[in-house]
Amino acid sequence: FPVTILAKKVFVVDGVRREVDIFVPDKGVGIEFNGSYYHSDLVLPDGYHKQKNELLEKVGVRLIHVFEHQWQSKPDIVKSKIRHALGFTTRRIDARKCKIADLSSEQYRNFCDTNHIQGSVPAAIKTGLFYGSELVAVISFGKPRFGGKHDFELLRACTKIDTVVRGGVSRLFHHVVGELPTGTKIMSYNNDMIGTGMIYKTLGFEYLGKSPPSFFYANGHDYMSRYQAQKHKLKNTKGYREDLSEREIMRANGYFRIYDCGVSKYEYVVKGKNNEYRDWETDR
Repeated sequence: FPVTILAKKVFVVDGVRREVDIFVPDKGVGIEFNGSYYHSDLVLPDGYHKQKNELLEKVGVRLIHVFEHQWQSKPDIVKSKIRHALGFTTRRIDARKCKIADLSSEQYRNFCDTNHIQGSVPAAIKTGLFYGSELVAVISFGKPRFGGKHDFELLRACTKIDTVVRGGVSRLFHHVVGELPTGTKIMSYNNDMIGTGMIYKTLGFEYLGKSPPSFFYANGHDYMSRYQAQKHKLKNTKGYREDLSEREIMRANGYFRIYDCGVSKYEYVVKGKNNEYRDWETDR
């Protein structure tokens, strides 16, 4: 796949200068490698990553953020994600040639931990797509993690690394939704560091807006969400003291606070049985 690759490409948008680590002009894709320290709040302002994404979007560039801990812990997923964004994934399977089946918790957890950059999360509904005996795509739903008026949250929609399953997630989604009562409300969140949100538009979700940047902790190898790092959960952590803040305790253990790009929020309301699906390629 011959393409032009530019290193340290500089863009000036709205008078703001931003440098992209790797830029592939033929594909309109930029790749950022974000070291834990240099992309933490010790060095960068809270809204830096969100602003950079939005500025580059204005000139038609999609940014893929690769954080140090992701490269260290999940390099195969990162490489697959980059190949997919560049259109270099060669293995393609038609969803119509696959069978749908419910998954055990172990099947679901193992698949997501191996193929999804954020790993698995507990889910009530876990459904997979099998190509012969090979599990090639999963979808999961559960109780909304952040409360609200919705009945379910779409938690994971994931295909096997280095594999495009045409129509796969769409078929899984409509298989599950087709069994839900009319009026059921489903919420989901697109991590704007990771995906473009195309999956939600294709499935028929309504865009509700964006949230401000949130944060997580990383030390170059390991990751902890802001919820895992809440102070009351750190009492058994090395160096814990009541007079220290959550951020200070985490910093004492080698973790840096890093702000993301926020999330885009989407809603789907079930209008009746609809098991139709479209052939499209999952945006991981």
